[in-house]
Amino acid sequence: MSRYDASEKNGLLLHAAGCEFLLKECERIEQKLRKRIDKQEEKRKAEFSSILSYRNVEEIRDEYGYGFITKEQCRSYIKLFEKGQDLLNEPLKSRESSALDVLKMIVSDLRQEIRLDRFDAMSPEEQAEERRRAEQSRRESENHKNEIKKKLKMEE
Repeated sequence: MSRYDASEKNGLLLHAAGCEFLLKECERIEQKLRKRIDKQEEKRKAEFSSILSYRNVEEIRDEYGYGFITKEQCRSYIKLFEKGQDLLNEPLKSRESSALDVLKMIVSDLRQEIRLDRFDAMSPEEQAEERRRAEQSRRESENHKNEIKKKLKMEE
């Protein structure tokens, strides 16, 4: 391997290491976002449970009129009351859930970048061996899927 090739390989491996560092940070942020989203879901379910005590929308408006709930709560309760379980089953749309979707794309891109950098840093012989292993793994996976399909057909 020439000096240029070794330098290029080191650069690729350093880039992969940088991506791995970012990946760990993204995973940490992902956990924080999931916790926030879970808390929001719990709060939403608690609100839904409290709404079950009302018999109609007028009772919710009465609670607001007497100052027991805020205007925002009143609107939210009425919306939940009218939409019911369907609204609760919908995924929560929030700033955090949107950020989580974006973060998942970034994590996917980082993982791909790491794989490519590591592959490009291999010698041609190592790359050929890696391709052979990947092809063998793909064939084994395909065979396994076919066996499962056959078993499912036999059970029918």
